[in-house]
Amino acid sequence: MTQTAAGIPSSGVVTASMAAIATALKNGAVDAALDDLRHLNNASVDPAEVDYLYGVAYLQKHDALNARKHLERCRGERSADPDLLYHLALAYQMGPQRRPGEAAACFVAALQNKPDFFAAAFEFGMLKKDAGELEVALACFVNIANIVADQERLEEAKLAINEALLLAPDSPELLVFLGRLLLATGDLEEAAAAFGRTRDLAPDNPDLHNELGLVYYKLGRDDDALKCYKSALKLQPVFPQVRNNLGNLHSRAGRTSEAVKNYHYAVAQLSGYTDAWFNLSKDLLVHGEADEALAACERAIETSPGFALAHAYRADLLLTRGRYGEAWREFEWRVLADTGRAYVEDPRTADALATRPSRLDVRALLGTTILVVAEATLGDELFFLRFLPQLRAFGIDAHYRPSAKMRPLLESCAAGLTLFPDGGDASIYSAVLAVGDLPLVLGHRDDSAIPAPFPLIPPDDVVTEMAVVLGELGAGPALAITWRAGLASDAAMRKQIALADVAALIATWEGPVVAVQRAPAPGEIEAIEKLAGTPVHDFCALNEDLVQMAALLHVADDYVGVSNTNMHVMASLGNAARVLVKSPGEWRWRDEGDSTPWMPRARLYREDRRQGWTPALKMLGRDLRTNGAPFAE
Repeated sequence: MTQTAAGIPSSGVVTASMAAIATALKNGAVDAALDDLRHLNNASVDPAEVDYLYGVAYLQKHDALNARKHLERCRGERSADPDLLYHLALAYQMGPQRRPGEAAACFVAALQNKPDFFAAAFEFGMLKKDAGELEVALACFVNIANIVADQERLEEAKLAINEALLLAPDSPELLVFLGRLLLATGDLEEAAAAFGRTRDLAPDNPDLHNELGLVYYKLGRDDDALKCYKSALKLQPVFPQVRNNLGNLHSRAGRTSEAVKNYHYAVAQLSGYTDAWFNLSKDLLVHGEADEALAACERAIETSPGFALAHAYRADLLLTRGRYGEAWREFEWRVLADTGRAYVEDPRTADALATRPSRLDVRALLGTTILVVAEATLGDELFFLRFLPQLRAFGIDAHYRPSAKMRPLLESCAAGLTLFPDGGDASIYSAVLAVGDLPLVLGHRDDSAIPAPFPLIPPDDVVTEMAVVLGELGAGPALAITWRAGLASDAAMRKQIALADVAALIATWEGPVVAVQRAPAPGEIEAIEKLAGTPVHDFCALNEDLVQMAALLHVADDYVGVSNTNMHVMASLGNAARVLVKSPGEWRWRDEGDSTPWMPRARLYREDRRQGWTPALKMLGRDLRTNGAPFAE
C-alpha cells in the first residue's frame, strides 16, 4: 500500500483543544495528540469527532485494529464524509487482516461524494493494480489526472499519469498528456523526452511533430524546432498552428519577413486565429508596416474581444500616432494584461479590486479626495505623475501611494505632493486609480495638452556632496552612460547597445565617464574601459537609492543611454539627455524624428530598421565630440 497525504478536516471541532489535536496530527505529533485525546472532557466535545481523531492517530501508528474500531464507530454519524471514508479505507488495507473489498468500497464512496479527491482516487487505483485489475486501475489514474489537471493541480496530474504509463507504457495518448503537463510545469527536457517518444511511436502524426517543436522552441533549440515544424507541414500542409509557431521561431531569430509570411499563412488558413493575428501585428510593426500592424491587432481583438494583451498593444500603436482619445481607454487594459486582474487592488476593502476608470462617473469625483497608486514600473510611475497636478483644476484632491523604491525620491525631491503613508487609512477616498489612467480620467486628447514632466528638485546638500564626488574624478565635463534596459525574457522590450559601441562613444570624451547602468553584468564596465582606453567610474549601485541618483544626474553634464528609469528622472530634473531609441520605438518616443513632446529636452538617436544602430551612433559620436548640450539653451 502506498499511502498518500490527505487533510485532516476540522469539521465538527467545537473546542480549541480539538482544533489543536487535529493540528498535532497533521504535523505528525501522534503521541501528543493521543495524550490530549485521553484528557478531553468528553461532555463538551462531539463524540464522533473524537472517534475520528482517535482513528487517524492509530492509523498513523499503524495500529489497524484500533483505527478501524474508532473510524467504524464514527462512520455511523458521518457516513458521507469523504475524509473519514478515505482514512477508513486505509485502515482496511493495513495489518495482517486486510479487507481490500471493504477498502475499495470506502474509496468509491469517498469519490462519489468528492470526485476530485486525489488521494482517494490514487489509492483506489493502487489497490486495483495490486489486485491485478489493471484496466480498472488505468481508468482510475487517467480519470483523476484529467480532473485535477482541469483544476491546475498539475503535480498531482503528473503523478497519476506516470502511474498510468507504468500500466500502458506505449500509449501515445498518455505520453502526450504527460508531455503537456511537463510543458506546463516548465520541465522542458522531460517534456521533450515524452513528446519525442510519442513521435517515435506515431511518426505519421503531425500534431506530435508540432508539439515536440514547441518544446524545442522553449528550450532554445531552434534548429530542432524548425525540423519538427517542417515535418509537421510535410504531413499536413494546411496547419495554421504550425505556421504560427514557425512565425514565432523566425521572429525570435530576427527573420521578420519570414515571420510575417508564416503569420499570414496562419490567418489565411484560420481567419479567427487570435494569437496569429496578434503575432502578425507585432512583426508587421517591426517590419515597418505600422498601419497594417494596427489593422492586424484590431483583427485579434475582433476575434477575441477580451484579449487584454492585444488591447494594451493597440493602445501603444494609437499612442504612437497621437490618437489619445481612443488610446487611453485601451491603455486601461494593461493592468489585466500584466496582472491577470481586472484592475488594481482597492486598499479600502480587503480582497477587492478598484473600479476601472472607464466605468467611473468622473463627475461624481468633483470635490472629493481620491487615492492614486503607482504603476508597475518605476519609469512609468514617474512619467505619469505629470498628470497628477491637473486634477486640482477639476476640484479633485489626490493623494499618491508610490512604490516602495520611489517613495524616498518623492519625499525628498517633490514639492506639493501628498503621499499616502504606509499603513494609512484608505477609507477616506472616493475612488482609487492607477497613475497611468489619469490621462483617461482627465480626458487628455492632443499633444498641446501634454503636461511637462513632474518636477523633482534634489536636496541641496546631496547635490553639493555629489558635485564634490564628481569633481574628484578629474577635470572636464562629466558624462553618465547606460547601455541596457528591459527584461532579457522579453525581446520586444529589450533595449541594448553593444559594449564596443559604448566604448567608441566615450573614447574621445574629454572628462570623467560614470556608469549608471542598473545591474551591470560582471566584467561589463571593465570591458568598456579596455575597449575605450579610458576609465569608467562605477556608480551603478545608486540605482538602489534614487535620491542619490537624482543628485548625480542633476550634476552630470551629459547623459547617454537607452530608455530607462534614469531618463525619466532626467526629464523630471529638467535636464537634457541623449536617448538611444530602439526600432520600433516605444510610444512615448514616437516612430520618427529627433524629439518627442513627452520629453521636450531629450534628443533622440534612432535605430534604423535596415541599418541598425550605425547611423544613430555615428551621429551621436559626432555630437559628443563637440561637447555641446543635446539642445541649445
